[in-house]
Amino acid sequence: MLLLPPEPSEVKPQHFIGEPIEVGFDQPPTLEKKPGCPDQFVWHGKTYRVAEKLSEWHDYGRRGRMAVNMRPEHAATASRRGSWGVGRDYYRVRTDTGQVFDLYYDRAPKKAGGRKGTWFLYREMSDIAAPDHGPGEPTMTHATLCYLIRGNPPSEILLGFKKAGFGAGKYGGFGGKIEAGETVTVAAVRELQEETGIKVCEKDLQRMAHLAFLFPAKPDWSQVVHVFLVTKWEGDPVESSEMIPAWFAMADIPLEQMWQDVYHWLPRVLAGDRVRAIFTFKEDNETVDEVRIEPWDGGEE
Repeated sequence: MLLLPPEPSEVKPQHFIGEPIEVGFDQPPTLEKKPGCPDQFVWHGKTYRVAEKLSEWHDYGRRGRMAVNMRPEHAATASRRGSWGVGRDYYRVRTDTGQVFDLYYDRAPKKAGGRKGTWFLYREMSDIAAPDHGPGEPTMTHATLCYLIRGNPPSEILLGFKKAGFGAGKYGGFGGKIEAGETVTVAAVRELQEETGIKVCEKDLQRMAHLAFLFPAKPDWSQVVHVFLVTKWEGDPVESSEMIPAWFAMADIPLEQMWQDVYHWLPRVLAGDRVRAIFTFKEDNETVDEVRIEPWDGGEE
């Protein structure tokens, strides 16, 4: 089961640590590749007992060539279940000192031929209530994103090369901000037509993902994105002032020329899974720092 931290968040990051730690379990873990939350850990010579596990989340997505070389349906299965040596298991815990920490288990073997991964103390969290910047927060910008799909089963996807503005130089879907007074689907239809000339009916939008993108170093970029797949439309895509549309075979999706987060969710969506996720980016506003993802029922937010 994939769990997200409580919303609204009761804690906020205080400082980054990112150091390996030794952990201990009161009972030996059943599975080496997925040991679960430890009962204690040692950091700088001091032992911290875990008084309470506050939440957990998992990132089993493959990155870089590992993702590019997998068929979308296989990558989707791997991101749900995990593959040996791939992924991280995150835990937010309160210790006997009253401090709140995020720690994670990196499943990549630390020694050649070994099976055990490495534990890291990711960061310390403050225990002070702070404004939530997660999915559904009213102050967050909401936007839409549409992907046109051809074939049954899907064989091609329409992507757009962004010519200028946010995401310039990258491939992606088609969409934009939801204007005042618009519903999510009305905005999706409008943005798709503005960027490609394609006309689609609201009823033909397949709601597939609810994604929150958090940019702590550039808060104005933070947004919630509603993702749709489209298999029925009118017209042919044409270049606009913002986008150059191009069809790609599913096996040739240029993931390395897209936002880094797509490795974690796009293969799952193309395989037919609905997901809800939160992505936090590092200070470079390009690298994904933290991923929280879970299955989603596709209901209205």
